[in-house]
Amino acid sequence: MDQLLVNKFIRELKSKTKTIFIMKKLIYYPCLLAASLILISCGGDDPKPPDTVPDTEKPVITVLSPTDITKPLRATVSVKAEAKDNTGIKKVEVFVDGISLISATTSPVEASWDTKKVTDGTHEIKIVAEDTEGNKEERALSVEVKNILFTFNIGASYLRSLTAGWIFITDDAGSLISNQEVLNGKSITVETPEGFTNDKTYTFTILQYYLEDFGFGSSKDVFITSYVKVASGAFVLDFGTFVSRPEVGTHDLVITGIPVGQYQNRNVTSLDAQITGYVGPEPNGAPVRASLFKTPAKVIYKIQDADEIPLKYEVAAAVSGGSLEVDITDFTPFDSFIIPLPGAQSSNFGISMVKTPGDYVNTIFFDSGEQSINADQLSVFYPNLTPHEFITGLRYNTDVDYFSYTLTSSQLPTTFKKLEAEVVSVTPSSSKISVNATGDFQLLSLNSTQSIFENNNFSVFSWDIFVGKDSKDNIIIPPLPDVLKQKYPDVATHSFTFDFVWLQKNTSLANYSEWVKSRFSGSSVFGVSKEIFRKGKYFTPFGGRVSTETDRKYRWEDDLSGRNSYRNLNK
Repeated sequence: MDQLLVNKFIRELKSKTKTIFIMKKLIYYPCLLAASLILISCGGDDPKPPDTVPDTEKPVITVLSPTDITKPLRATVSVKAEAKDNTGIKKVEVFVDGISLISATTSPVEASWDTKKVTDGTHEIKIVAEDTEGNKEERALSVEVKNILFTFNIGASYLRSLTAGWIFITDDAGSLISNQEVLNGKSITVETPEGFTNDKTYTFTILQYYLEDFGFGSSKDVFITSYVKVASGAFVLDFGTFVSRPEVGTHDLVITGIPVGQYQNRNVTSLDAQITGYVGPEPNGAPVRASLFKTPAKVIYKIQDADEIPLKYEVAAAVSGGSLEVDITDFTPFDSFIIPLPGAQSSNFGISMVKTPGDYVNTIFFDSGEQSINADQLSVFYPNLTPHEFITGLRYNTDVDYFSYTLTSSQLPTTFKKLEAEVVSVTPSSSKISVNATGDFQLLSLNSTQSIFENNNFSVFSWDIFVGKDSKDNIIIPPLPDVLKQKYPDVATHSFTFDFVWLQKNTSLANYSEWVKSRFSGSSVFGVSKEIFRKGKYFTPFGGRVSTETDRKYRWEDDLSGRNSYRNLNK
């Protein structure tokens, strides 16, 4: 009995032990699996120590070249940069305007950038560095590219027939930078020299050489113009775009009763007509033919003897194919007024009319007249027309000074305004000139002109130098390049004496630099500067010089009679 109880107890104990073992397995293995998954998610077989901090430090970039980005870049530029990092550099890349220039896995990195493949102006250099931990840093530089020092765009008819042209550039010390031939319709570009900075200025000189041989003699014109201390940029050498107006018909006026040998000058003034021809001075049948661009049109026929106030006959409604016969006694004097000019020995005026608002090239030239008798009472006569604006040029000279006043306005000036400035002295040398001038002016010009007539050969040598007021004490005369000396030995051996000085002020223009930009902008100074004042003076006697003042008057760049396209057939 006792043995039976013992055996039963043993069997029950084994059964409970097996159950516990199975339950342990059911608990143990899932825990083991979960623990394994946890270990895998934390780094697999090689987990990092729990106290490690991730690297977030960015690389440090140092630009080694270009070193001074305040200076413009030109030609081929070295772009060099160094990148450093505590964990090491994985990649360094250089971009120009977003385009990759070079990519490397080592530092420093260096690339050659051909700046001639981009336009002049502002560009961006960017360096991007990445370390071995994936941290990135970038450095951007804004730089200026300047490969072109000057650009000169030449008009299609800038040089007249039989004229050769040249432009040469010198620095402020007189050293030659460029010398190139001027060709109509072409452009001249001058590359930026080594060491250029934005504060540097230069002198550009335009030489025009005209020569015509008639067999028994020749005509030669040498015109040189220098613009001193000019900032680099683009310039237009042109006289503007001349508009050819289609003719719709003609109108004739037959003038009778003209005294023999008188009234040689017959002309037409109109906003919509111009003269196309006339026959000689014979009385009783000397027709003047007007080419009409609009019909009907108001046409004013002008007739003038040498020293007389011109007479006019107005046809208010001239039509195509029309013809009139008018006796000279039916002509009446032009409207006029007097401008007092105390001390004037000679005086003159010129009037152009602006037909289209803003178009200061295609103007209509009315007339110009010079008075040597009663010059101190300048008679200004004008047509009965109403253009958009008048451009009036008035000039006179005393014993020592020359004055000029140009006004662009809807009204004609009734008074002469003078420049309040004075030229005290001129000190010349072989290479530079110093001008002592005081008063209210912005720029000055020096002139040397000589007209020579020998053995039926007529020659004019003229050189104008323009410079700002601030540079008047040290005006460098640009030396003629050797190649031009060899090509034009007569110019090289000619002695240019700069003995005439103009002082000038332009309203609406702040200084000399603005005037130069406006002068060569392709438009007209008259559109910006509504009033132009000048005062000039000679500093040596005339000596044997021929027609010097006449030459100056008609070659002066703003001379009214030289800009009019509508009067071509009136010459």
